[in-house]
Amino acid sequence: RDMPDLASLSGDWIAGAPVAAIIFYRALLQADDLAPVDAMITACRDAGLNPLPLFSASLKDGDAAPIIAALLAEAQADVILNMTSFAVSDPAAAGDTMPGLTSVGPFGAVDAPVLQLVLAGLPLDDDEIADMAIGGLLMEIASRPLPRRMVEQRRSDRIAIGGVILAAGMSRRMGDENKLLAEIDGAPMVRHVAEAMVKGGIRELVVVTGHEADAVTAALLDLEAPGMMLRFVHNADFAGGQAGSVATGVSALSNDVSGALIALGDMPFVSADLVAEMIQDHSGLGDHEMRISFPVYEGRRGNPVLWGRGFFEALAGLSGDIGGRRILAENPAAVNSISWTDDSIHNDIDTGDDLRRHLRG
Repeated sequence: RDMPDLASLSGDWIAGAPVAAIIFYRALLQADDLAPVDAMITACRDAGLNPLPLFSASLKDGDAAPIIAALLAEAQADVILNMTSFAVSDPAAAGDTMPGLTSVGPFGAVDAPVLQLVLAGLPLDDDEIADMAIGGLLMEIASRPLPRRMVEQRRSDRIAIGGVILAAGMSRRMGDENKLLAEIDGAPMVRHVAEAMVKGGIRELVVVTGHEADAVTAALLDLEAPGMMLRFVHNADFAGGQAGSVATGVSALSNDVSGALIALGDMPFVSADLVAEMIQDHSGLGDHEMRISFPVYEGRRGNPVLWGRGFFEALAGLSGDIGGRRILAENPAAVNSISWTDDSIHNDIDTGDDLRRHLRG
């Protein structure tokens, strides 16, 4: 029960790398069952983290808790991976500002996110660990920003991402007007969406038309950007639902793209900055072709959605009005959440009242 020497625990650490404190049951040591311990330490090292393994019979142990707290503080842990079932938060202590997020016991010694993990015998690679903190189990919030050292570890190689704009709908709730052609700040609604995609870095853009296809095409025909390829494809069954338009658009993308950013034509407030951020974040995933990236604001997912190429076949087989929700429900582990700064990712225009409200500002 003497205080361990941090120097002995950190002898092989990488200078400047984030510190991941890992809390294990002491029973693992007593039973000489170190396989899960070795696996977690190896996974952290592979992810570029400095592992700090700690063992305790109970976080409420009056002797062990101060030792753990002192080690966490001395090591300046960037993240705490709790491999035990001990309680790590106290909703009553959090007050009205951050319910359920106030750390209790020794974890309160540092201002670091606490991730509750369960051993499941599944592979854990660097992207999995990065996603735990970057928009995954813990999204960045102003009062507790992510350690910059962790954010900077993600790879930033840009990959070829194609864009698909769903612009085939009949605008039934808008009355006689095609909402995609309604003007906002002097340009048709769908034009704003297309310009955000292009300015955000999309260089191959497919626009799926249906209702009033000629008018929608005319609104975008002169869209230009260096090296951009613009293509219009028609969904003859546009009245059958959105899924057919998704299938039509994805099927029209070239073989050169590694993912498809699918946007709705009635969301004119999505920005080029968001598109660029999504491309950059998704590109940094080592298994990006098998991932699905969403923007998230205040805990709610929004649009557009970036699908890795591994889902193209399933998307191309969609029909009806379900869209990609079924595929998403079947692949929850593929989700990559990207924190965003405003509710533009939730704001679509469905009715005349929606349009008038947004025009009033």
